[in-house]
Amino acid sequence: MKASDRSLRKSVYGYLKKKYGTEPEYLWMKFPAYAVFRHSDNNKWYCLIIGHKALEARP
Repeated sequence: MKASDRSLRKSVYGYLKKKYGTEPEYLWMKFPAYAVFRHSDNNKWYCLIIGHKALEARP
């Protein structure tokens, strides 16, 4: 993961913690960077953060 991606994730995680009081959960061993945020009252997901590789332009 690039430094800019880590910085963006950190910003989003901080915002979600401040706004909604929630922390990320990491549910998949195969994808350790994927994070889920849940509503505190009903435990349903409200945010899923995943990674992806940028698509390369083809000539």
